[in-house]
Amino acid sequence: MAWTGICAFCGAAANDATTPIYWSRGNVDAFAQTCFAYWRCPDCEAILARDRVDLSALYTHYPIHRGASGASLRAFYAQIHRSRLSLLRRGGLKSQAAIYDFGEGAGDFVAFLNARGYRAVGADPFARSAPAPSRVDPPGDGGWDAFTAQDVIEHLEQPLTLFDTAQRLLRPGGLLAIGCPDARQIRLEPPAGRAAAAHHLEAICMDMHAPFHRAMPSFAGLCRAAQAAGFAPIATRRHFPADSLWPSVNTATMIAYARASGNRLEALYAPIDWGKVLTHTRIWGAALWGGVFRHCGHMQVLFRKV
Repeated sequence: MAWTGICAFCGAAANDATTPIYWSRGNVDAFAQTCFAYWRCPDCEAILARDRVDLSALYTHYPIHRGASGASLRAFYAQIHRSRLSLLRRGGLKSQAAIYDFGEGAGDFVAFLNARGYRAVGADPFARSAPAPSRVDPPGDGGWDAFTAQDVIEHLEQPLTLFDTAQRLLRPGGLLAIGCPDARQIRLEPPAGRAAAAHHLEAICMDMHAPFHRAMPSFAGLCRAAQAAGFAPIATRRHFPADSLWPSVNTATMIAYARASGNRLEALYAPIDWGKVLTHTRIWGAALWGGVFRHCGHMQVLFRKV
């Protein structure tokens, strides 16, 4: 059957005659034996899922919604929270600012912000449980100082709606912080040879996060889409917010551990297998040097509403 697609970021058209299809298997237990089709936009270089899926069913047992548990994972999340807040502060975020966290997951970042005197509220379109009751009096449309979305836009079938929501909620001059994969840094093309291609499929498994990632923008494509929606970029970090110089508190360590566990996201939310840690040199190498030689493929971009 002939296939045609439209890029969710720039609107470029693609079809099976001109656009290669690439495959990535799932990295959660429910989809570990299933491969999903993706294609790269020829114009903005976004990576997009070819086939529609039932999003409500996907998130029934989503591991990330469990939140941080265990000392190592709590340290990982704590670094993410600190990094996200420091990026907002670079944009001039003031104390007691009103912050809307879209895609809050378990609500850890909202709790982190409120504990530091900010007025934070969260919402998550994919969470299966109701969020904790908020003690913050929300300012309403046009009154929020910041809108944050960490690893959210790539989960949306229609990612540009995120800019519409931020435009509606933010005050003039308000901050929009987006963290997501940088599609241009993810190599989809497998090397020649069956063994090499199979290894490549495993190597990109965690970055692709199939089938949950629906539309991953490139840095240039994200900035163009944001500017078209009325936002100007003011600060950029080209790495995941969990990356630090503390041993093991970095993305490379988490990915190395997940790969040693069969590229299973669930492994990161289970008790640590110390036998695996002690016997896999790649985990040790990532723990020691992952904060210096950072895992590529992610970006954090701060915009201002103009």
